[in-house]
Formats: sequence, structure tokens, C-alpha cells
Amino acid sequence: MRLLCEALPAHFEVDMDFNGFGVDTAHCTRLLKELEQFPQVVMFESPIPHNDVAGYKYLRQHTHVPLSMHTPASYTATLSSDTPIELAIREEMVDGFVLCGGATRIQREAHVCQVHNRSFFLQIVGTKIAATFALQLGAVLENARWPSVNCHQLFERDCVKTALPVSNGLCAIPEGPGLGIELDEAAIEKFRVKPKPKPFPSPDQLLAIRWPGGTTTFYNHAAQYWADWLGSKLPFFPRGVHLEHIPNDGSKAWRELLERVQKGAVHSSEPPF
Repeated sequence: MRLLCEALPAHFEVDMDFNGFGVDTAHCTRLLKELEQFPQVVMFESPIPHNDVAGYKYLRQHTHVPLSMHTPASYTATLSSDTPIELAIREEMVDGFVLCGGATRIQREAHVCQVHNRSFFLQIVGTKIAATFALQLGAVLENARWPSVNCHQLFERDCVKTALPVSNGLCAIPEGPGLGIELDEAAIEKFRVKPKPKPFPSPDQLLAIRWPGGTTTFYNHAAQYWADWLGSKLPFFPRGVHLEHIPNDGSKAWRELLERVQKGAVHSSEPPF
């Protein structure tokens, strides 16, 4: 984070999304206190699991950086999974929320946020079509004060011809019919695929977590180390830890290691890669 903030302009802001990996207040409080010293850090998203009501209240009292969390998949959520938005507001767990889903759900939760003066992100991830949908929603939902998370910028080529230029953190609403955008029919046809399940284990993917002590833990896909992390099988954010993708070099050793990690984590004090 220090190196990142040194390279960023002073006006640039960073949202730290932990996906609940802060585990609990015993571990997370120290980490948040260290990160809040960087002026570019303006948000801690889901620092601990959402069902930890007391934990969120404690963290909110011990950091000056705003806290946010995703709303549950439905209003029937229980404390064994996620915390309902009404309970999160009543218990003052967070400063705002991340809203996902379709138009009906987002509008319903946005109205709850408006009544209680809570800001929120719009997280509608996909192509520029999804980004434009989020743009239209954000234009009419008064408490959509935080950024819109769409991820269409990650595509090398999008399926929309219409540009969506961003200036000073804002984007003009397209004025054409419907969403206001023109589709790139050639791109849609070129990249058309049949729906298929996400491949787990992922073919030809080898990931390495490099620990500062010189050891390495290998995985085949992110869901594996997510499960190990939440299952308390990995150290808690030691300084210097980082993740690498190990490309296929065509060797027998690479292929044998891939076959091993497809069954579970492989820990090595002298990694072959």
C-alpha cells in the first residue's frame, strides 16, 4: 500500500475490499489502523464477515475510515449468513452499502438507504451494457454517492460502440433510445459462446502465494485459498506476502504440480517454480 500510494496522485482515492478476510476484530483492528494512515484510503469494504454485528460496531468506533458492506441476497437473510440491511442500519454497523442485483432490488434497497441517509455503491459487473444500466440507475437514485463498480474497463474489446467518457469522476448519461448506447454487433458475434459452468478446477492455472519467510503455497484457483483462509489454515496478512501466476512452461514438473494442486493446496519450503 505504501508503494501504491507513493505512485498515486494526491486526489486519487482507494477503496479496500477485504471480502470478509479480516476474519475478526482481534486481527482486523490492527490492520485497519495501519491502512488508515494513508490519505488515499477512503473506504474499508466488508472488512470482516457480515454476520459479526458486534465486530462491525467495534471497528466503526476504532477507525475514522468509513465502513461499507454488501446487502444480503434477500430480505430473508439471517445472522448465520448475511445481516439484513435494516439490522445493519439499526445497529449502526456501517456507514453505507454496496447494492447489487436487478432494478427492483436495487431501487428497493436504495429507498431504504435514502430514508436513513446512507450512501451506497452500485456494483453491477459486466460489459459496458451493465455499466450503462448502472449509470442510468445512479442518475436517479439520490444516495448513489459512492463509485459505480462495473469492471467493463477490464475487457480488451467491448460490445458497445458508444463511448462513456469519465470526467472529474462523473459520466454524462447517453441520450439515445433505451439505454442510449449502440451495440457493436461484430464484437458480439465474434465473442459469442455457449453458456458453460465455471471450470473448477481451472485448467492450466497455477497460483503461488509467496510468504515472506521464503515458503510458497500453491493453488489451482482462488476458491481454494479463500476456503483455506476462512478456515484459518493460512497466516494473517504477514508483511511481504504476495500472489503470483505461474505460467505453463511446458515442463513435466509444472504439469505434475498442477495435478497435485487440483486436489488441494501444496505447501513447499523449496518451490520448484
